[in-house]
Amino acid sequence: MFKRKHLILLVLIFSGCSTPEIITSYNTINLSNTQSYINYKNPLIYYLPRNIINVKIEVDKKSFVPGPYAEFAEKLLGIEGVEVEEFIEYEIGNIEIETTAIPDTNQIYVIENENFGKHINFLDLSTAGVLKSINCISEDLDQQVKSKKSYDPKDENEYIPFTDLSIKPNIVEKTERTYSTVKTDTSVIRVPVTKKRIVEKSLEEKAEEAAAFILKLRKRRFKIIAGMYDTHPDGMAVHNMVAELDKLEKEYVSLFIGKTFVKTLNYEFYYDPQPEIDLNHDILFKFSREKGLVEKNEKSRPNIQNPEIAENPVLINVAPITKSYELDEFFTIQKNKFKEKEGFHYREPSLVKIDIIVDMEIVFSQETLMAQYGQLMVLPIDILQDNGIEIRFYEKYGSLKSIKTQ
Repeated sequence: MFKRKHLILLVLIFSGCSTPEIITSYNTINLSNTQSYINYKNPLIYYLPRNIINVKIEVDKKSFVPGPYAEFAEKLLGIEGVEVEEFIEYEIGNIEIETTAIPDTNQIYVIENENFGKHINFLDLSTAGVLKSINCISEDLDQQVKSKKSYDPKDENEYIPFTDLSIKPNIVEKTERTYSTVKTDTSVIRVPVTKKRIVEKSLEEKAEEAAAFILKLRKRRFKIIAGMYDTHPDGMAVHNMVAELDKLEKEYVSLFIGKTFVKTLNYEFYYDPQPEIDLNHDILFKFSREKGLVEKNEKSRPNIQNPEIAENPVLINVAPITKSYELDEFFTIQKNKFKEKEGFHYREPSLVKIDIIVDMEIVFSQETLMAQYGQLMVLPIDILQDNGIEIRFYEKYGSLKSIKTQ
């Protein structure tokens, strides 16, 4: 009992044939060169695969939030050039490329042979109709192209950047002296009156306290490292104490120099290169450091505040790698050796180079095999005359994987 999953049983037994006929040929007609397969009786159809490119792009979204005491950084800590305005910028990060297989609509074949089934028990096809094997079940798994929507969260206010502003209270008690007028029998005198009230500290006062605390932390750390305390911790205790002081100082310094938050956005793009085109050079998407990624077909609004901001195209370039003269000659001989319609057609994939280009600079390059850039081959009909022959193909490329006799 043969497995039925992904399997097309092609056993056609003709009654009334007293003598087995000899198979002379298997004609495979390329339907892309004909009008329709309606004229064929009981047509058996299979595809050769083609490869599309899946580009995975990571874009780092960097959000800068200035410190609440940024304007006092130079005065109190001597730090110059501190940013005082909030901004967001984007940067292209990691790039990955992989290829997947789909049926090539330009390479669809109908098998034409009235004696089909005498030496071929069945064909194994993928769910998309790509030829996987003859007379055996292929172990290759079906591949499907899965689309993924670009991920671009808009939650700008998802964080509270600064919470520890000081180790001291935010308010202070102030004493104010005023005078009230008191009338006596003989005169009018001014009597001093003292009042206390709670007021919020000014921003500069809080900045001064934070700066003083930073200097105190640095002094404390120096004493620990120099061993100036009467009771000095040993070993890892010193390391841990210094690490905590460094962490606390960093948090307080950020009150002056600000913080940068990085979020990674993930995008996926599919590109179908056409080998018949001399130059496969296309725009994947548009990108700018100020606005991030914009899909090439999306109409983005112009930046009114800064019209000079440009969306630079990110290009993909696919180019076949030149084969040697000997290899080209071999394929030419093989192609001319058999008639165009005899046997099963398959492919030998070719090596190509894929480049991702940003601002006229190649930022990513990878070499990979692609089916549609390869040579179209014909499986010799002589092989198919033997009973029990098993033939397997690589589902992703359509190339010959193995030939085995039972």
